[in-house]
Amino acid sequence: MDPSEVGPTVETLQESSYKVIVELGSTLSGAYRNMVYSKWLRRFRFGNDYIKLIDSDAYYQAYTSYITSILNREYTVVRLAILTDDPDVVLGFSVSEKKTLHFCVVNPFNRKQGIAKSLVPFEVEVITHLTKTGLTIWNNKMPKAIFNPFQEEQK
Repeated sequence: MDPSEVGPTVETLQESSYKVIVELGSTLSGAYRNMVYSKWLRRFRFGNDYIKLIDSDAYYQAYTSYITSILNREYTVVRLAILTDDPDVVLGFSVSEKKTLHFCVVNPFNRKQGIAKSLVPFEVEVITHLTKTGLTIWNNKMPKAIFNPFQEEQK
């Protein structure tokens, strides 16, 4: 079997470069939009011990609507780290609004490469969603930020 038929190896992925694209949440393109919903819903549910206690149907129904409301805010921005040579491969994304970080996730195999830092290129004042991983990052990297899950739209 030809090695190129197997797909990218770990070495290939590490050598590949990525770029960050920025889109308004309200006009986020279809494939990226679906990925943001999917990853945000699952990572938040299973990364937070309290959220995963919520009835599954109730969570997915209510939280899908809540994410929609955040994405449709006037100043919500989605940053996506994508492979330069393959824009269908998303390494991570963040959803923010001015100096509020709503959510940020980097694929586990792509962590500790500075991707999250490129997805959050501003000083965070408010964090609205926390997972176990996010709690550690908050304490170590953003100690001045406050946690406020009730942050309203910023004008």
